[in-house]
Amino acid sequence: VIAVTPQGRIAVRALLFVPQVLPAIPIKPQEWVTRDPVWQSIEFPTEHGYGSADLILPARGDNHSAVLFFLGVVVDHPRDDPRVIALAEGLARSGMVVMIPWSRTQLQQRIVVDDIEALVWAFQYLTGVEAVDPTRVGMGGICTGAAMATVAAQDVRIRDDVRFVNSFASYYDATDFIKAISSKSRFYGEYVIPWDRDQLTYTVFRNHLLDGISNVGDRILLGQIFLDHEQVGPAQIAL
Repeated sequence: VIAVTPQGRIAVRALLFVPQVLPAIPIKPQEWVTRDPVWQSIEFPTEHGYGSADLILPARGDNHSAVLFFLGVVVDHPRDDPRVIALAEGLARSGMVVMIPWSRTQLQQRIVVDDIEALVWAFQYLTGVEAVDPTRVGMGGICTGAAMATVAAQDVRIRDDVRFVNSFASYYDATDFIKAISSKSRFYGEYVIPWDRDQLTYTVFRNHLLDGISNVGDRILLGQIFLDHEQVGPAQIAL
């Protein structure tokens, strides 16, 4: 009876979805009532060639809603990350097509403007997938990926077609964020407390600082210190 009304159907889907994406819950009832999603490795056209992505489709039916989900900078092997797999399959089992684009800069732990442009092209590709209802497509992301997806969603080429934006753990003010990373503190007005920053956060910050050094010799030297953790003598620094 509950599942007859729109509100009831949403409640049932949520109750099935949440255990699917939380590792702490061993029972996955969504798997009892749905078939395994279909994973496809695809390429989509971009301004300068092709981008790569994973497309995760519900096992049956068409005319699905869809989401372009961007992770931003990542570590190790994100395609094998059980959290990414659980989220994508949980959404697909709920009846949503999921597209996860990948870029080489993600593994380099760098944030580049070109990735925002690629997201625009990826969204346009997703709206044209046969199993997708183009009037029910949105964008989402985590961390830096959420920030970049939010910017891409405002692009004049797609903004009228983006039906929703889901931003999780994104960055609101880049200037404040840089201050927080460099000072190892969190602050709001006069309120300041120590902050134990994540290593990935620091790595991205460090990489961009080094990339911004125009003198090649200085950039190499600082890379030896901060990237390779080499001992550098006073004579090298003087040079």
